[in-house]
Amino acid sequence: PYDRDIPGLHEKSRALMKGNPVFLSVEQADVVLTQFQETAAHRGWKLHAGSAMANHFHLVVTAPAEVLTDEILRDFKSYASRALNKRCSKPSSGTWWTASGSRRRLPDSHAVVAAIRYVLEQYRPLARWLNPEHGAIEAFLSGGRQPAVNDNDDDDDDGDNTAG
Repeated sequence: PYDRDIPGLHEKSRALMKGNPVFLSVEQADVVLTQFQETAAHRGWKLHAGSAMANHFHLVVTAPAEVLTDEILRDFKSYASRALNKRCSKPSSGTWWTASGSRRRLPDSHAVVAAIRYVLEQYRPLARWLNPEHGAIEAFLSGGRQPAVNDNDDDDDDGDNTAG
């Protein structure tokens, strides 16, 4: 029931668009995920996992608590746009991404593991990446080695902000 059509939504969404829809190629998805890794390293954030589909991406990242989730998303999108613009012509709308995006804070290590699984199990990813410290993607998806996250929920807050 939640997937049924909402009258007028498609037309309203289309009217708000500044150009044709953007669909990434496999090569572009690889550029995006590589740039996400570079952005996280540059900012001192920890990228746990990422998946790039034709028309959107998912990331699980840990950053200091003082970094707002909208700043995290903005930086990932900005740096990925620059990398794409160097290799491809800009889309007719002038941008690769929508104006916003979902930014969820994850409450504990169990949520981080669930988010990583969700990101890696996306349907038809063009590219996906798992932080090597978590083990191989195949082992992770098959229930093998779990990510090295602190499962002791009694610890004091370490000031990190993990979003998925």
